[in-house]
Amino acid sequence: MQSALFHFDALLLVILLLICTCTYVRQTVPGMVDSRKDKNVSVLFFLSFSLPLLQLVHLTLFVYYSFFGMFWKFARIGERLSPYVSICCMIMAVSGLIPVLLSGWMDG
Repeated sequence: MQSALFHFDALLLVILLLICTCTYVRQTVPGMVDSRKDKNVSVLFFLSFSLPLLQLVHLTLFVYYSFFGMFWKFARIGERLSPYVSICCMIMAVSGLIPVLLSGWMDG
């Protein structure tokens, strides 16, 4: 059993679902995604050379805002390229249904 990262179709499906989900969440609750898009944590970078605790705080904030910033980018892709994303979703749905329909037709 391989994970979705090793199957190209499954990876595309995961990315499409992330785009669709992030776009939906941003449309329904915009503050949840938008509040984490442009946080500048590089100010702490200059202070973090002297204290190890500040290095840890800087790393934690950088990972936190980078992780949630990725969801903002997925939502932006879904907003700007929504016709193409919907066409890709329909193609993935049809490509997933064809083997199921053919196997049912061949069996019965």
